[in-house]
Amino acid sequence: HASNGFLKGLTLIEGENTIEPKTPFLDYPFDRYFSGVVDGEDSFSVNFAYSGSYSAKGHGLEPGALSSGTIAQGDWAKHEVELSGHAYFQVYLPDFLVDSESYSDLDLYLVNPFNQIVAVSQGPGNDEFVEVAFPMDGTWAVYVYAYIEEPSIDYQFLYWKLSATPGGNLNVDGAPTAAVLGSEEYIDISWTAAPIGIGPGFLYVGAISHSDENGPFGLTIVEIDNSQ
Repeated sequence: HASNGFLKGLTLIEGENTIEPKTPFLDYPFDRYFSGVVDGEDSFSVNFAYSGSYSAKGHGLEPGALSSGTIAQGDWAKHEVELSGHAYFQVYLPDFLVDSESYSDLDLYLVNPFNQIVAVSQGPGNDEFVEVAFPMDGTWAVYVYAYIEEPSIDYQFLYWKLSATPGGNLNVDGAPTAAVLGSEEYIDISWTAAPIGIGPGFLYVGAISHSDENGPFGLTIVEIDNSQ
């Protein structure tokens, strides 16, 4: 639904709209999903395509935060967010957070500080999702576009910001300290104190960063749905 001149002056780019590795150094899972687990653990394999230094670190968990707005048919709503020193940013607009009594279709656009679109979600209905790994510092914008049958509707979306500095209640309990070309190793992780409760604040997101001597080059996103 790129209309009303919104895309004029914006540039669609690739490369920042994915959690896939920037280089094919490592074959690893991009995400892990769990539900109803306050204290848990997991293990996943990684396959190295290089030899050298390697480390895995935990970031988060972070509970979902809410942003809200009201939008009319054919309009755009802009939500600015400051990102500085973050490893990951995610926005999720689920249908249950859209107050609509008839058909509605909201889309999401994630725009970086250079006014470039780095992620777009234009699915049918109101189940939209955008993310960015290793975002540049600055003022980002989440744009919402509305195709609705009512004069206007209220909506909310969830978002998560993960610090690039490791820490929190998502831990790496076991991981190789060096990469060996062609080898398969396992990353053991655990988390504690992710309460179960009512509402979107009990949806948690964390990440395991994969790094070499040049810094992080990939993320495994860990999502825990403890919302009743």
